[in-house]
Amino acid sequence: MNHEITRLRAELEAAQDDLELAERMRTAKTRLSQLTDALAAAEEAEKEAQAAAAKAAREERLRGISNMRVTDVTSQASQSAQGGLLHRVWQIDWDAPKWDQRVNASPIGQHTMRGFGALPGNVMEYLLDEAPEQIPAKIMALAPGDPRAAMSEYLDARQRGYTRQPAGAAA
Repeated sequence: MNHEITRLRAELEAAQDDLELAERMRTAKTRLSQLTDALAAAEEAEKEAQAAAAKAAREERLRGISNMRVTDVTSQASQSAQGGLLHRVWQIDWDAPKWDQRVNASPIGQHTMRGFGALPGNVMEYLLDEAPEQIPAKIMALAPGDPRAAMSEYLDARQRGYTRQPAGAAA
């Protein structure tokens, strides 16, 4: 008798599992639709949050940078002796917050650097995105209409020691 009770309990559990499965299968289409919509909404919200965070981070990096100027400060002797784009000396000036320990604050101050290679990342980003008109025409000639590609080619050419274009085209 005990064996019979165990068998019946097992069958009852299996029947209950089957009933639960049948109920889930009956509502599966509705649940699938609801879950698909909920997942799409959650992914879109996550995408928007990431975009907002990226925008806020970019604004924070570029905050305070302004008044960028790029000038050719190559001496006359160097221009005539060396010539060419890669022998030019560029001075980059910009205004940005500058720590002043005397006043324990960061008022806007002028920054100056010679050459593009050592520019801080946020300043280069500002130059390429916000002030591309300040990129010298000789550098822009390396990739017309694309400031990032032109600057990348210029910096690569400085490392290589030559431009990929004929000497007269980039000089």
